[in-house]
Amino acid sequence: MSLPEKFAAGVLIEKLPDSWSDYKNNLKHKQKNFTIEEIVTHILIEDSNRKESAKARMTTLKANLVQSSNNNRKRYENKSQGCKPKNPNLKRKKGSCFVCEKPGHHASQCKYRAGNDKGKT
Repeated sequence: MSLPEKFAAGVLIEKLPDSWSDYKNNLKHKQKNFTIEEIVTHILIEDSNRKESAKARMTTLKANLVQSSNNNRKRYENKSQGCKPKNPNLKRKKGSCFVCEKPGHHASQCKYRAGNDKGKT
């Protein structure tokens, strides 16, 4: 049992996915009656066009995408340790205050220094 070609072409048009609804309506409203071969070639061309436009949309979306890299992290990885003295065995001299000549503090911390209001009674 064979089906008429117009009917088979209409069935092929109806079996297209829902995302192709605009293309289905376009084919239905054309005045020309298509054969099965013509419908298949139309569908293949439309499918390839949709795939190319999808690729073009993906490349335009990626055009402004900024990707972060780990190169900057590697560059500053060891610098967070702070300044280290070149000679760790070098010790600071411990002496007395230049203002009151008492040990245990420096002149900037001295309570007897003029202009230092903390500790004056």
